[in-house]
Amino acid sequence: MFAVPATGRRTGPGAGREGVYERDLGPILFRWSAARMAEQVDVPASGTVLELACGTGISTEALREALPADVTIVATDHG
Repeated sequence: MFAVPATGRRTGPGAGREGVYERDLGPILFRWSAARMAEQVDVPASGTVLELACGTGISTEALREALPADVTIVATDHG
């Protein structure tokens, strides 16, 4: 989540250099491969997937799109 203070400048995730990576470069570099990876995951119905070091969440989003709705995804990062 980001905040827009009275100055009109964004702060928090999505602002500055980090924002360029998360918003622009990360998806260009990783969205395709994340989708291919997610297609290969075999989880039983109502199963759970644990994703470690999820970073920007690109792989997490790909998993959510590829897996059935009854699969639980637990994603964590140190950030």
